Amino acid sequence: MAMMNSAIFNIGVNEENSEYLNEKIRATNFLNFFYGLLSLGFVAVTVKYLPGLTYLTIIFFAITVAALLFNYLALPGLARFLSCFGLLSVYSIYAAMVTPDHQPLLAGFMCLQVLFLLPPWILFDLEERGSLILYCSVAILVTFLSPFLNDVFTYDAPAEVVELFRTGWLLYLCIFSAVASMTGALFFLEIATFQTGRKNAQLISEMTKKAEEIAANEKKLNDYINEIEAAKKEDEKRQWASNGIAKFSDILRTHHSDGQAMYDAIISNLVKYVGANQGGLFLIEGEKGDEHLKLMSMYAYDRKKYMTKQVGLGEGVLGQAVLEKSVVYLKQIPENYVVITSGLGGAVPRSLVIVPLILNEEVYGVIELASFKEFEQHVRDFVLRIAESIASSVSSVRVSERTKTLLEELQQQTEEMKSQEEEMRQNMEELVATQEEMQRKEREYIQRIEELEKGQLTQSYN
Repeated sequence: MAMMNSAIFNIGVNEENSEYLNEKIRATNFLNFFYGLLSLGFVAVTVKYLPGLTYLTIIFFAITVAALLFNYLALPGLARFLSCFGLLSVYSIYAAMVTPDHQPLLAGFMCLQVLFLLPPWILFDLEERGSLILYCSVAILVTFLSPFLNDVFTYDAPAEVVELFRTGWLLYLCIFSAVASMTGALFFLEIATFQTGRKNAQLISEMTKKAEEIAANEKKLNDYINEIEAAKKEDEKRQWASNGIAKFSDILRTHHSDGQAMYDAIISNLVKYVGANQGGLFLIEGEKGDEHLKLMSMYAYDRKKYMTKQVGLGEGVLGQAVLEKSVVYLKQIPENYVVITSGLGGAVPRSLVIVPLILNEEVYGVIELASFKEFEQHVRDFVLRIAESIASSVSSVRVSERTKTLLEELQQQTEEMKSQEEEMRQNMEELVATQEEMQRKEREYIQRIEELEKGQLTQSYN
């Protein structure tokens, strides 16, 4: 493997190339380096025994060098062309010249013929099936046309040399070269397969790591998205609660002068806003010691319900909520406790929430909401938040009603006092008139007495 990574096998390898092309460049370099070494032996044999054909062996060797040069010049396609067509052509001419005319290819050359079936399979694969099929077809065709080539390319080779290629040591040299070439090709393919497998294993490992990183990043992203979604939902809940508080503040401000209108507006809008199916507003009525919860307004199925209902303090869930001053949330409704009614009949709700109306530790009443679905925590918190505002408004309405009653009583008392004052004035006038009449009569009596006394005195004198 260290040999495969040497400089000569990496001639023309470039990081900008695809990994596939770099592998084919390395294969071309290996093939030409190996064939170049083998050709040197045939150059020596040819110089000694067939000097007239020396130029062919030199051309063969030059082609292997030229292929390396073309790879260096970034012309890998031309390098592969020479490795297949160039080497096969020179070898076929050489074998045809040495083989006597009208005779089959010599045994030694027949062994070497196998060598030239290898390059297409080493330098191409199914990704370049066109080139693979073309080069393999040419190599096979040349093998079948060798008798014809023997007649075309002729050379007067010595009979003893021809015999050496047929049965002598040159035959064994050819066989050795063929075996060495096959072994070298298999060795190359084994190394390439091993390196490919190692790269694949490394890629799989890297891909596994990347997949784990992607999975981790995806989990982080999902967690982040979930956090964003949760934050968005929380923000939507806060916005929903803020809008609701503003809405009910406006309702309480608009209807503060009319208690019943305010109660109806509160319960109808609250049932709609929280998505409940039915709701009721109960307020504490009665004198100290005889207090009870009275249903002031009820709303269900988009319409007001008219019912008369009173619950004693401490009686049932409503009464306990008042005494304990705590929110009651039930998902298992007691039998016959409450039924959501409509024009089509009635049904038991799935959940029930009861929120006391508390202001300064004083309970003014409760709100009861029933629904066929569960009330989420933020909905219950919202009802609890506006309950204090409702309690404040109820307190204000009651103070206003009490003040109005006191004012009416005071006005009535004032009118009664005015009436009594007028009657006393008339009595005083009558009394003054009577006194004046008495004084007048008294003066008349005194004058009469004086006159009588004067008359008696005169008579006595006479």
